[in-house]
Amino acid sequence: MPGALSRYPAADGPAFFTMTVMLLVLIPLFGIIWNVWRPEPATLLAVTGLITTVMTLVLLRLIKGAFIGYLWAKDEQDRGA
Repeated sequence: MPGALSRYPAADGPAFFTMTVMLLVLIPLFGIIWNVWRPEPATLLAVTGLITTVMTLVLLRLIKGAFIGYLWAKDEQDRGA
């Protein structure tokens, strides 16, 4: 059944929730890494950039699945214009 989930309009919802979660995680992450290890600014940027990228890619997949699942449970299909 190809495209069976294409009827559920996720749009920008999963990206918004992923960015919100990641920003709530990123701010304390900067503070913890800076206060514990005191790295050079370039090292801090590289480490937090890598952590942020990996976490965003993992979370986006999970949040989009939850978002589509919610739309499916509420039968919120794209009914066209």
